Amino acid sequence: MQNKRVASEATLLIRTGSQPQASVEWVIHDGSQHGEVQRLPREQLSELAAHPAARRTHVLIPVEKTLCRTLQIPDENYELTDRKLHWLADETLDENAPSLHWTLLFRAGTTLAVAGIDKAWLEAELNTLSSCGLTVTKATLDALCLPAAEDGWTVLKDGDAWLLRTQNGNVSRLTETWLIHLLTRFPPQQLTSYGLLPIPHPNATEKPECHIMSLYRDADAATLLHDSLRPPVAVSAWSARLKLVAACGVALAASVALLVQAACYWRLDATQAQLKNNLTQQWQRYIPENRHSNNLRTYLPKQLQQRSPAPLTVMLRLQASLARFPGIALEGMRYDSQQKSLQLFLFASDEGQVQQFIKENTLGFALTVDRHEQGMWIIKND
Repeated sequence: MQNKRVASEATLLIRTGSQPQASVEWVIHDGSQHGEVQRLPREQLSELAAHPAARRTHVLIPVEKTLCRTLQIPDENYELTDRKLHWLADETLDENAPSLHWTLLFRAGTTLAVAGIDKAWLEAELNTLSSCGLTVTKATLDALCLPAAEDGWTVLKDGDAWLLRTQNGNVSRLTETWLIHLLTRFPPQQLTSYGLLPIPHPNATEKPECHIMSLYRDADAATLLHDSLRPPVAVSAWSARLKLVAACGVALAASVALLVQAACYWRLDATQAQLKNNLTQQWQRYIPENRHSNNLRTYLPKQLQQRSPAPLTVMLRLQASLARFPGIALEGMRYDSQQKSLQLFLFASDEGQVQQFIKENTLGFALTVDRHEQGMWIIKND
């Protein structure tokens, strides 16, 4: 169980280079001990994604990529937000200088020590690590790994240069020449050195030379991931299940809506096919010799107007017309739609009503009296 606990708390610590093609340094850190610092080309960063600690990756940014400033605030109780910090720090830059991503390193009374870094460059570095399968949860400056001195400086030999951290929170990377100049002109009261100093210092405490990553303490380092640059929020398994259920619900609702639309479309298509079939049958029934069957809606009414009405239509019209003449009784009818001949056999005692019936012409035929014998009228069309 102890081994599992230690493994679960392990952190993949990566130190990037200041140059685009520089290799990176990495080590597995578990809070109390660390392994051997190793180097890896940037092109092979994806190989670290297979390590369990890759899910908790901390990044050390070269301090030479930052710009340090000392700010003053009105009083000790001044409420400092990320936006206010950016406003105060940007005022220290030249007029045409681009805005930087500022991080608070130290606060004592009304004095602030801040560090600014190019936000676009930092985002590009984080995106590169993320694209390699590494989950970055914290990013800080490599010089912040140095223990903070209460009244003086802490320096560490890093290759051919020196990393510096002062008691007021300022950090930097100096050449050996600059370090000698500062120790000569502005000697600190106390000096802790990891490595042999280039010149002696009366109040120096020398410690064995070591790698800067071996001094990393998670709790003591200020993170650069704040404001708009924040690490991704860890999602619990229960939250992931809820999101999955919600996504499935949305997909199901969308599927049901699509199925309903498909069913309606199928129903409308079937109705349209049925109506078209009925119209075609009527066309073939009344006008079989006409070939304009592709546009029934336009040609059918015109063709029907040119044809004699069907017998049923004639009878319906005749029935409606005779209803207005109670003195006329229908004894019979002879109708030939192909010959367009119509004969009506009517019984009426009043000749006026017969003439009025002929005059109205409600049947669509020009009618005349053929014969009249003892109340029986035979009317035909011309």
